[in-house]
Amino acid sequence: MRVTPTITVSETDRETLERWARGRSRPVRLMQRAQIVLAAALGRDNQDIAEAVGLSRKLVGCRRNRYARQGLAGIAQDAPGVSSPTNGSNPWW
Repeated sequence: MRVTPTITVSETDRETLERWARGRSRPVRLMQRAQIVLAAALGRDNQDIAEAVGLSRKLVGCRRNRYARQGLAGIAQDAPGVSSPTNGSNPWW
């Protein structure tokens, strides 16, 4: 069984995450990542967070792990190799 990392957020990170989570001019995925980290910092499990933000438990776990390893930088950008409509890697977009 995998162990979910405990998320501890500094006051500076919390302010940034709260701004990202409610910012209407931010990309939706950045808002969701911020919401994931903030919920994880409150001790919520991945399944509860997934249901709240409308994503899969697996994706929530990935975002949580990236924040645990890399901090804000880990969730601020898409990971290398992630397909998005703007990078031209998917011909159907």
